[in-house]
Amino acid sequence: MHGGGVASGSSVARGKRKTSHQLAILEKTYAENAHPSEQLRTKLSVQLNLTYGQVDNWFCYQRSKDERW
Repeated sequence: MHGGGVASGSSVARGKRKTSHQLAILEKTYAENAHPSEQLRTKLSVQLNLTYGQVDNWFCYQRSKDERW
């Protein structure tokens, strides 16, 4: 087998998927402001029990996704 254990292990290392509640809050915030302030991203990370980087990356990914379509 071509390292099946390694691939599944690396996906675990990337972290868990966001819950439907977390996504709902992120999407609502994004609809209101695609470029939230550092202060708002920090507040969201605490509120949603995510790291600042996870929140920041989510907004970055959403903006790039919107630009492609």
